[in-house]
Amino acid sequence: LDVVGKVKDLINPKIPNTANEYAQQEALRQQTIDRQVGDINAAYADPKREASLRGYLDAARNYYRDDLNESKRKNDLQTNFALARSGLVGGSRDVDLRRAGQRSYLKGILEAERRAQGGLASLRQSDQQSRQNLIQLALSGGNVTDASTRAYASLNSDIANQRAALGQQSLGDLFGDFANIYSSSPADAGRRRAERE
Repeated sequence: LDVVGKVKDLINPKIPNTANEYAQQEALRQQTIDRQVGDINAAYADPKREASLRGYLDAARNYYRDDLNESKRKNDLQTNFALARSGLVGGSRDVDLRRAGQRSYLKGILEAERRAQGGLASLRQSDQQSRQNLIQLALSGGNVTDASTRAYASLNSDIANQRAALGQQSLGDLFGDFANIYSSSPADAGRRRAERE
């Protein structure tokens, strides 16, 4: 008999007859919403979440630092060869080029940090947007019983997207100003030889 009553309630949900019944149902609905919003906020306040975001920041910094160091290594090598071909090693031109290279490297360090922090800010913004979406779902009466699972799935997806975008970005040619030095060094060397003869 109890099963039959539950089936009837599913088919024809009980509509409150009195203000008291309505108030009880509304209080129950509000408790459910409050619990779900609390679960969502707890999931987004979890220290593991912040650790995941910090992990992304560290990975981005390492990626950009490696890219910058490789660019600097290539630039230093090409500068050394260009100066040697031109016969300018140890001279004032050598000192000037090394200073300019160091300035470009320092600018690269700042650009690398700016990009890493920008990626983290984008992640935080996406994270807050997904949090707001889950809260909206809870407030509209949607079932968000697996709030923490949804929250972590969203964060993992956002981090994966940011890392994929990171792999497609590089700092570019921070030492592009040196290209004319590399290309003109053989001509400079030839001119010096001609002057000596």
